Amino acid sequence: MKVLLKYALVLFLVIIFGCFIIAQVKDKSQKNVIEFYKEPSFINTSINDALLVIADGKLVMYDSQMNTTNIELDLIITEAYACDDDLWVIDDMANLYTLHIGHDSTYELSDVILENVDYVTGDTNGAIAITTEGEVYVWGEGDEYYSIGLGDNEEVKEPIKVDGISNATEVVRFHVNTAALTESGELYVVGGIINSKWSEEEKEYVVTTDIVKEFTKVQHDSRISHIGELDNLYTVYEDGTIAAWTGIKINSNGDIVLDSETCDWNSDLKFTQISFGESFAIANDSNNDIYFWGYDFTKSMSDKSDYMIHTIPQLIEFDKAVETVYAGNNVAFLKNGLEIYIIP
Repeated sequence: MKVLLKYALVLFLVIIFGCFIIAQVKDKSQKNVIEFYKEPSFINTSINDALLVIADGKLVMYDSQMNTTNIELDLIITEAYACDDDLWVIDDMANLYTLHIGHDSTYELSDVILENVDYVTGDTNGAIAITTEGEVYVWGEGDEYYSIGLGDNEEVKEPIKVDGISNATEVVRFHVNTAALTESGELYVVGGIINSKWSEEEKEYVVTTDIVKEFTKVQHDSRISHIGELDNLYTVYEDGTIAAWTGIKINSNGDIVLDSETCDWNSDLKFTQISFGESFAIANDSNNDIYFWGYDFTKSMSDKSDYMIHTIPQLIEFDKAVETVYAGNNVAFLKNGLEIYIIP
């Protein structure tokens, strides 16, 4: 009898311990998943790996530890983007504001900056926006390397329309340049042209800078369907191939062209969607395979003593179907219906 009780006690402890382990594993597997009762209407990433989620016009911020901040505004928010340590927010009337979030979770909303806004990027020193009509507006301040794109008018506090660009679909800022892409695949750029030439007299490379002060059309052979920024300017073509460029230059004919293509893998991989983050890019292809390049965000914190940069896309092993990918600063967000997965 004592032997039976002994075995029963051991079996009981094994079951309890096993359940504890299963619960711990389940909890660990679930801690990087956010599940919503209703599919979010807009998702983006912001500073400090915050995930911005908008559902029913309400803005919720998640950090990588799943801590949430609910932003209560008397507005129906449709989009939100990073702006320095603050946010750009767009409401259901397409009005653009800045939203300052304090350390004590207080927040302050600005007056309307621009109406009929579809997208905005940049910061408080230099910003560019696309309207719902495909017009481009800029504001901010230029310097010896950077131009906001209004000729000699280099200090503008209020948004001013850029002439000569219509039906714009995307805008990005990279290095000391800003680029705008139109619906027809035309690319316009503005900003610095940095030249580095060897000087026999100085016995070193001498850097000179020219400034393109007005948005100028780039002479380019292939039709561009998408642009992005990750240190370099990335151009994505209709067939899903990619090229990366270090900047812009003036060719022998006096035309503005893209300078120094750096991708040597664009003919091998063709992506259906790409998201560019602060230090890495993530993409998926028609086979639902997920790749990233740039900073190796997949390493655990203990492995990050060696700062690793991948110039060739790396396959991410992920056993879930993914609809949309988003690149944060040091984490990636993968969306599938009502679920958002955070890796690593």
